[in-house]
Formats: sequence, structure tokens, C-alpha cells
Amino acid sequence: MYQELEIGVLPLELICEAGQVKKVIMTQGEPSVGAEVKNVEPLAAALGVRAKDLGPKGLAPQIAATGIQSLQVPFRSLDVVKGLDPDLRDLGKVLSKFGEKVVCYAFALGGETPGAAVHARSFVPDLGIEDPATGSAAGACGAYLASRGRLPAPTFVIEQGIEIHHASRIEVSVETEGGKPRVVRVGGQSVPLIRGNLRLP
Repeated sequence: MYQELEIGVLPLELICEAGQVKKVIMTQGEPSVGAEVKNVEPLAAALGVRAKDLGPKGLAPQIAATGIQSLQVPFRSLDVVKGLDPDLRDLGKVLSKFGEKVVCYAFALGGETPGAAVHARSFVPDLGIEDPATGSAAGACGAYLASRGRLPAPTFVIEQGIEIHHASRIEVSVETEGGKPRVVRVGGQSVPLIRGNLRLP
């Protein structure tokens, strides 16, 4: 199965049990890592933290993408990530330097739910929201960690959305070659929140 998106046509794998779809896995666009944030003070201030909270050693805020750009922002502590209270207007100004519609993917290694290797929060200043499940940024997180030699495992789980009471678990798989990410897949389960009909003109 294939899905046509703005970045191109991407393959989908549907895993079914007893006639029901249990998991959807999408191969994302070509992974890449870009600009690293050199001056982290404005970013830290927009997120309401101290610059020294960023890290840990060997990890720094950096643009990454699997078709859609996100700013990957690693933190030393899961507790700091949980306590983030960003000024979305200021954060939007910081992100605008990297392009349009860039989201901030704040994360820490480790998790608070069984099996989770990364705890993340996704801030979207353009929409004024925190997103509970951001597949594009989660895949980019996998590409980022692979490029830094910090991939928890070839396939790992990111927990997201806990702070806004819409917890999600995103499975990320990264194939590497020569220490660089080559293929990224993301997957997970979904549940219906609303149902409706769309009338086309």
C-alpha cells in the first residue's frame, strides 16, 4: 500500500490480526541531518529552561528530517522535558531561522513507560499546540540519534503526549550504513477519536 504526501509517495505496511489492522508502518523520506544550533541561549529561554539543561554530552540541538524538518532538542533529564513550559511565540522566532513550519522535538533518553527508550514532546508554534504524536519528527529523531552514534537500538519506542493526556507510543526503525541513517520507518497503533462524512464538491 502507498500513501501520497507532499514529500512524495511513501510505502505503508499494514499488519493485521483477525481481519483487523493492528499496526501501520510507514517508510519515511530520505533521512538527513542539517544545521546545529550554535547559540542555544535563545532556544533555552523560549523553552523556559537553562542552557545547561540541554545535552547530554555529545548531543546538541540540530535540524533533522525524513522529508519534513524538525529541530531535535536533546535534554539531560527526563524530568526537565516533562516540566517544559515554552513560550510558543518566542520559540517560533527561533525556529523560523531554520525554515517554515519547523517543529521543536524536545526529548530525553529513557522513558517512564515499559519499553520506551525516548521520552519526547513536540511543540508546533505555527499552530500554537503541543502535538501528542508526531511521526515525522519521531523518525527524524531516529535519524538524528543514528548520526550521533546514540541509537538505542535498530528498532526502539518513543513515548510522547503524556503531559497533555494523549499518550502515544511510536515505534522507530533505522537502517544505517557506515554509521549514517539510510532508511527510517515509523509505526504504531491508532484509535478513532471522531467519525464523520466529508462531502466533496
